[in-house]
Amino acid sequence: MVNNYALPAGTTLLYPAGYTFPEVSFDHSDLESDHLKTPTNTDITLPSKTVDGGRGGKPSVPSENFESKANSLFDEYEVKNDKLLFEGDLLMDDAWYPKKTPEPSAIPKSDLIGESVLYEDQQNIDLYKENKNCGSTGTILYTTDTNKYIPDNGSGISKKKCYLLIILIEL
Repeated sequence: MVNNYALPAGTTLLYPAGYTFPEVSFDHSDLESDHLKTPTNTDITLPSKTVDGGRGGKPSVPSENFESKANSLFDEYEVKNDKLLFEGDLLMDDAWYPKKTPEPSAIPKSDLIGESVLYEDQQNIDLYKENKNCGSTGTILYTTDTNKYIPDNGSGISKKKCYLLIILIEL
């Protein structure tokens, strides 16, 4: 969408011409259980320890830290991301990992588009508008290709194959 005083109604929507959309696909789930496995061995008992009464029946409080011992007895949490493919490259995988998933890879930088991709001729300036030099602003919108949507069938997992319009526009 381009906004400029001279355009009819001050704005126009441009559709890309001759642009090849990058292919993006992903597997997504909103269910926490599809991203987090909690340890199953949660009933852990540490061995007891007898404390001597000390002088006058007042025992000294042990300074032992039981946290590391207790943590060593628990299984680790396992976590996983959704899956994201961009132009066939795996940017985020959906494998299970202990404690923390790897950071997703960056979406590769795209090339600049050609000068006629977002161009529309025959834009008429209304007769009553004053002839002046004024700036323009632009907004890039993108959406998934809804024809490629695969419903989750109640599982909480949806798969979409979508195409993103990623464009740098300088006005």
